[in-house]
Amino acid sequence: MYRKTIATAVAGLLILGLGACGNASDAKTADAGSTSQSQTTKKPAEKKPVEQPADLTGTWKQTNSGSTDSWMEAEITADTITVQ
Repeated sequence: MYRKTIATAVAGLLILGLGACGNASDAKTADAGSTSQSQTTKKPAEKKPVEQPADLTGTWKQTNSGSTDSWMEAEITADTITVQ
């Protein structure tokens, strides 16, 4: 008998708890419809310019600060990268 009572109480609490998680816009729409008929207009989204990737074409040289004769050079073209 106690199990049925506890199960019913838990089920009731779950129903009430999950019912409170409803969509907030539903409540706003219902309230707005009963009090006023104002309508808001949204501005169209501004389009951001498409960013172009950086152009890395050319010859790049890296030197080792700990050594005077250590270096690496890379050449980047439109479709290849060559490292020496």
